[in-house]
Amino acid sequence: MSVKKILLHAGAANFSDLSLQPNFATGIQSIEGTVTGLSSKPNSRAKVDIHGAVDQFSPVAITGEVNVLSAALYTDLSLSFRNMELSTFNPYSGKFAGYNITKGKLTTELHYKVDGRKLDAQHHIIVEQLEFGDKTASKDAVSLPVKLAVSLLKDRNGKTQFLLIPTNVVTGIEDKQILAADAANYFAAAWAGRHVFVEKPMCFSAAEGQAMVAAADQAGVILMVGYPKRYDPAFTRMREETAELEGARLLRVTTSESPLRPYIGHYPLLPRVPLPAEVADGLRADSQQRIKAATSTATDLERQVYEMVLLDTLVHELNTVRGLLGEPTRLDYASLALDHVTVMLRFGDLPTAIHWIDLPGIARYEMEFALYAPDRRLRLTFPSPFLRNEAAVLEIEGGTGSTGRSWRTEEVVGYESGFKNELMAFHDSIVTGRPPPTSGRDGLRDVILCQAIIDSHHRSAPVDDPTGPGGFGGMESPQERTTA
Repeated sequence: MSVKKILLHAGAANFSDLSLQPNFATGIQSIEGTVTGLSSKPNSRAKVDIHGAVDQFSPVAITGEVNVLSAALYTDLSLSFRNMELSTFNPYSGKFAGYNITKGKLTTELHYKVDGRKLDAQHHIIVEQLEFGDKTASKDAVSLPVKLAVSLLKDRNGKTQFLLIPTNVVTGIEDKQILAADAANYFAAAWAGRHVFVEKPMCFSAAEGQAMVAAADQAGVILMVGYPKRYDPAFTRMREETAELEGARLLRVTTSESPLRPYIGHYPLLPRVPLPAEVADGLRADSQQRIKAATSTATDLERQVYEMVLLDTLVHELNTVRGLLGEPTRLDYASLALDHVTVMLRFGDLPTAIHWIDLPGIARYEMEFALYAPDRRLRLTFPSPFLRNEAAVLEIEGGTGSTGRSWRTEEVVGYESGFKNELMAFHDSIVTGRPPPTSGRDGLRDVILCQAIIDSHHRSAPVDDPTGPGGFGGMESPQERTTA
């Protein structure tokens, strides 16, 4: 049996969800189109060309081919919805996001292809000019900073873009079909022109970092590296006190590394699914290749320390010291081992000793920055970052040597989260266009310094200007030259 053509004219399709209060209802009106080539033959494919409008004003299109006897055997359909009013979805937004929507448009482009029961689905979703209104009293709302998250996702034109990659083809971003060298770049369209927040370290080498900075400059977007200690209120106070200090003689940094499990074992973390062996092997090989390129003349020990100590943990201390004092003028000395590292820097006449020690038998993490001047001492200590809202502490000591009088204050500046503050700083940079304190260029200097540490150790020689502009190729932006 076959039907040559089905003609649709002035049709309508309505949908309602009465489980919500208030109820949700919408529909497609003014449906026009055709379905041609309907047949009972197993390999037949009917062509679909249907158009309409949601609430009369938002165009809808459904086009493609489908096997009407079994859509699981063959389907190739594209669906598009354009300029849908987001306030229509207030019943869902109010219940699950916790806010009503006052403004916004939704455009989606969906594509589903099934061939022999194998699904390939791609969803491109664009939300334009989304603005939330009043907070609702919904008990089902997610406990997340929804407004902040949406603002961070917006590009320069006020659009929020999402791309859902084929869920039945891949299991996640680690799937070998995405990581394969010839895999399609599913993310390129969604992330073009987007601001970027990257965790430390931003990359494995200065060359990679320079490419990232250049790409961000070319796209005109913010590139920021996550260093939460730079956004801790106690760090701000330490920097203020440091600026007032006269005749500083030594900065000593000591980090006592701790076992991780005692800090996180009581949290209800989701179980981690192991990566497929071939994926894990591929990622490891890629990392090793990048590490080797960054440390081409290094020994095996130096490469291990570079990856597992300098880039993984000590980069925090290096960035915080640079945030306090600026750029080092000289790298005097480096001693490297897998369980302890010492780096000696100079900032003009001020020597700086940085010590990292792994203490796996003591669950008492501490990172200490101690600055010494003739009549004043500053000591900033950070607790483990896994202690939620545990405050950093600033100690200030002073005295009068002629009388023997001395004093010490211990200050808790606040319990604000550095992790939250850095996201707020990212948002501020997006809105104002000002570079964040930990910009891509700032993070790049840390990677250059880590490479200089390996070079100094390997040659048993000091390195002058170890984060100097020569490593940037003159890549500083006009804004950063102005604000430096």
